[in-house]
Amino acid sequence: MKPESAWHYDGDLKAALVDAARAIVERDGVAALSLRAVARATGVSAMAPYHHFKDRSALVAAVAAAGFDQLYTDKMAALASAPGDPAQRIVAGSMAYVRFVTEHPELYRLMKSPELADRSAHPALAAAAARPTTSLAAMLAELAAAGRL
Repeated sequence: MKPESAWHYDGDLKAALVDAARAIVERDGVAALSLRAVARATGVSAMAPYHHFKDRSALVAAVAAAGFDQLYTDKMAALASAPGDPAQRIVAGSMAYVRFVTEHPELYRLMKSPELADRSAHPALAAAAARPTTSLAAMLAELAAAGRL
């Protein structure tokens, strides 16, 4: 039998698996991503990821959702530092978006991949992906209401 420490992971295993998966995607591309590779990178058994993700597709969706969460966080930070004018905020948000894409090209490819086109199977991904777009729509509505669009 394995010692207890071999079966137990200290900390949030699901978050660690997503972080490891993201690192694999950013370093080697999405084709290198597998549940077995993530288990190996995290130092857990090959079956441990299946306690959190039913299959590779669920893991890929979780990584993409984490990417959209970071994109949204980066964009909101840029908006917070921009002046109150909606046009200038759109520019700041757009620059944050482009910066994210250039700094994380493999992650962005995964986020926009055809593999994830049907987001109905992954509600958390659908919600995360909608947030950056929703904030842009709100700023465009501000410009339209001010007669500047």
